Parts: sequence; structure tokens; C-alpha cells
Amino acid sequence: MSTKHTRSDSKFITVWRPDNSGYAWPLPWAGKYSLDEVMADPGYYNSRRSTIAVPAEVLDAVAVKPEAGWIDGDVGPVVLNNADNWALILSNQIATQRAAQAAQGGE
Repeated sequence: MSTKHTRSDSKFITVWRPDNSGYAWPLPWAGKYSLDEVMADPGYYNSRRSTIAVPAEVLDAVAVKPEAGWIDGDVGPVVLNNADNWALILSNQIATQRAAQAAQGGE
């Protein structure tokens, strides 16, 4: 997801589109990147300054239908830009999870 393109006044959290190209709010338009891709370049996918990589199921769990008229064709679901969702996202960053596991002798 894009921290750079999710402004504090944005209604929804912005996600990357497929092929590292473009941005969107609806999750069906989001790109899904493998763990191998993220871990091969964690500074790109999880810079924390402009990007955060989280498992898709984390966003799916808090996704909601957008209000009519906010998105072309009312496509959803989307993730609301609020403190609870940010806390969940930040606690589920992929690269951070892997670093913690490695430090504890895990994967």
C-alpha cells in the first residue's frame, strides 16, 4: 500500500496496482505481490516512508463497500483511512514480521 499517496484527508487507503504501476482505492484493482518479491527488495516494497507491504488478507479483513459515487462504478471493497486500520496495517508489515521472526530464530 502507498503511504505517499494516502493523504491524511483521504477517505480510503491507497493501494498499488499490479506490476508496480499506478494507485487505486478498490482492492480488486490492487496488485498482489508474492512474499519472495517483497523480501527480495524490502526497501522498495516496505520503505515505510512511501510504501508498506502487508498480507492481502489483512486489508481484506477490514475492507468495506464504498459509499455510492466515490469510486468509478462504485467498485469495492476499499479500506477506510482511519486510526484502527492504520494500527492493523503497521502491526502486520511483512518485512518487519520477517525480521522479527529471523531475530527469534524463525524463518
